[in-house]
Amino acid sequence: MIVIIILLVAALGLIIGLSVAGNSTTNDVTTVNTVGKIGQDVILPCTFTPDDTKSSNVLWEKVGDTGNVYKYENGKISLTDQNSNFKSRTSLFLNQLSAGNASLTLINVQMKDAGAYKCTITNSKGQGHNTLGLSVGGERRDGIYLPRL
Repeated sequence: MIVIIILLVAALGLIIGLSVAGNSTTNDVTTVNTVGKIGQDVILPCTFTPDDTKSSNVLWEKVGDTGNVYKYENGKISLTDQNSNFKSRTSLFLNQLSAGNASLTLINVQMKDAGAYKCTITNSKGQGHNTLGLSVGGERRDGIYLPRL
C-alpha cells in the first residue's frame, strides 16, 4: 500500500513538473487564414502572449520558400536574410508588439504570394509559432485573374 502511494505521489510530481516546464518554454501564438486581393495590401494576423520584461522577437516565413518574409530581433528590424520577393513590401505594427500584436502587412499582393505563412515569436515566455494560409484573388475577366491597375 505504501509503495502505491509513493508511486502515485511520484507520478503526480512528474505531471506537475512537466506542466510547469511546458508553460515556461512555450508561447501561445494565434493566426487566422486570410484572403488578399491582387494589387492591394493585406494584413496577416498574428497575436501572442506579450512579455512585459523583454522585447519579443518576431519571424515571418513563407512555408517552402528560402529566406524570411520579415524578421524583428533584439528590438531591431533585420531584413538581411529577407526573400527578394518581399523586399520593400512588408511591415509590422511595431508600436503594438508590446501588446502582443505581430501582424504583418504585405503590400501590393501578387498571385505568387498565395500559400502558407509561419509566424514565430520568441521571448522570455518561450518560443511559439503558428501557420496561416493566404489565398489570393483578383478581378476576373474571361476566366483569367488580372491585377487591378
